[in-house]
Amino acid sequence: MPSRFVILFHQVPTQPEPDPNQPLSRAADHWDLMLESGSHLETWSLAIEPQPSRVIPAFHLAPHRKDYLNYEGKVSGDRGHVRRLQSGTWRFLNCNGTNYTTTVSAGQIEQLTDPATSSSQALSAFSATSFSIELNFGNWAWKADFENQLDNEWTISIEKTP
Repeated sequence: MPSRFVILFHQVPTQPEPDPNQPLSRAADHWDLMLESGSHLETWSLAIEPQPSRVIPAFHLAPHRKDYLNYEGKVSGDRGHVRRLQSGTWRFLNCNGTNYTTTVSAGQIEQLTDPATSSSQALSAFSATSFSIELNFGNWAWKADFENQLDNEWTISIEKTP
């Protein structure tokens, strides 16, 4: 069964001044990209709307509940409101520049195999310094390249695939 994803627009309550202890994109309206991974959603807060031919500043957040795959409405703790913009399925393409084949169980990557050498390794793509995925929206798809910049700060480059 393919892993699912969702892109949510998160409107946050008006704040008089940004909280310096929060990432900038969490202090203002932002987009959340959530990828199903086992029992949770790997989540990135995006500073700008995800669209092809853009490099998007992103912040990797703590895992979120899978409820958000189908949820729209108020966020608990008076943290605003979310609206679903896109959803579909995703698949892993490569990690750290190597095009691995993957063994996936219950939506979570269990093993990566390098087809050139047949060597396998247990690795979470989300802990790599770079990885690529394909987001499928039914009749069209995007390729998303993730690059870790510093700690939880990432950039995501999106291209429409043929």
